[in-house]
Amino acid sequence: MSSVVTKIPLNRSILVLLLLCGFLPSSAQFRRQQSEKVIYQDLEKASEKLFLEAKNHYDATRYWEAARDLIILLDFHPSYSRIDQSLLILGDCLYEIGLTEGASKLYRHLVRKYIRSPFLPNALLGLQRIEYDRGDYSKCLEYYTVINRGNPKREILDGARYYAGLCHHKLKDYVQAVKILQEISDKSAYYPYGLYTIGLSHLRLKQVREALQAFAAVKRLAITNDVIRGAVDETHLTMGYIYYELKYHHHAVREFTAVSRDHKSYTNALLAAGWSAAQLGEWLQAVQYLTELAAIAPESDLAEEAFFLLGRAYLKLGRYEEARNVYDHLIAIFPERDVVPQMVQQVQVALMEESLKIEKVKLDLLMLETKLLDTIALPADEKVPTHIREEKKRLQETREGLLNRIREERRTFNQLSDLMADIRDRTDTRRERRDWRVYAEYGRARASFLLRIQESETKVQNQTPDSAPTGQTEKSDNSF
Repeated sequence: MSSVVTKIPLNRSILVLLLLCGFLPSSAQFRRQQSEKVIYQDLEKASEKLFLEAKNHYDATRYWEAARDLIILLDFHPSYSRIDQSLLILGDCLYEIGLTEGASKLYRHLVRKYIRSPFLPNALLGLQRIEYDRGDYSKCLEYYTVINRGNPKREILDGARYYAGLCHHKLKDYVQAVKILQEISDKSAYYPYGLYTIGLSHLRLKQVREALQAFAAVKRLAITNDVIRGAVDETHLTMGYIYYELKYHHHAVREFTAVSRDHKSYTNALLAAGWSAAQLGEWLQAVQYLTELAAIAPESDLAEEAFFLLGRAYLKLGRYEEARNVYDHLIAIFPERDVVPQMVQQVQVALMEESLKIEKVKLDLLMLETKLLDTIALPADEKVPTHIREEKKRLQETREGLLNRIREERRTFNQLSDLMADIRDRTDTRRERRDWRVYAEYGRARASFLLRIQESETKVQNQTPDSAPTGQTEKSDNSF
């Protein structure tokens, strides 16, 4: 009986010992898991703060700053809960900066690695947009098919339709362009320019009435942002040209003068308004538009044309001294006809030299972009080993320097490209206008002749006011 009694505590002791031995590893593992959880939560909080800062930079169009913060985030916390959205925004930033290869790489990585991400359609739209910019319209339409096959949000689908419609317009399939663009929601940010492109497509199909209806719908939009303002201005300009060609000059003036001063083609609208007013014989009105153009862009090619028309307007108004001053200005800026070929040859040599510089800058920019892409640590399934943290810090500093260098190289590239385009355009214009100096000299001679007649008439009127001639000056001007 006693032996039985003594066995019970022994069995209990063994049982307790076994339980302790079983729980000890679990308890240590639990503490380790808790510690890792706390570390992860701290990383999440720090990453969320960095992400929100980057998002604020992006929303404020500070794309370089946003890209910098997001690249740091990719290194700092590769398993961040919003890493797919971070990749998308970083891709958008690189696209806005002009680094389309980098943007394309990030979009493709998101599509491959995060197949169930809600931002997958956004990445596909980003790829579609890049293919449109590259001029690969077939590839762009393939992305549209993929996006359309899924179930994306309305704004993404509208964006895909917009670029697909533009592709069909570029491919001269205007019927299909209209069909797709008409499916864009009127609440979409793509709607204003989509509607404008519908009007252009109808014009290409020679459906003038339908085109004017589409343009009128654009003009009825409430202007609540710069995108709508830009679409409305483009529409006013296009309708102005249509009315001018149809010889409805009153309507043309109304459309041209409706273009806002901030629009990139405002000077074109002023020149066109000047011509329309001239066709109506409204010379004072023409002078108003042309002098404003000359004041805004006195050195532009448009101003040269405006000065010629302005000289003619002054002649029609009998303001001969002002007309002569205008023609003097034109004579001063236009070279002799025989000098033009030599100037063109010199400019062509300069353009060749600058082309070599641009190619070098372009190559340098491509190399820098490639280096940047190679140093961006895209999230992977495996964790980054601890022994390369110092190397990651060094890479972070390298990326910061690369971003700054790319920004400077991009600025230089854009400046050189713009300068080259401007020089090439001016050279072509000089070649086309090689006879304009002769016209200006003729205009000046006529203005001087008419001024002398006017002065003689004034002198006669002052001597014999009762017998002053009437209409002689106007008649002498009708031949010009």
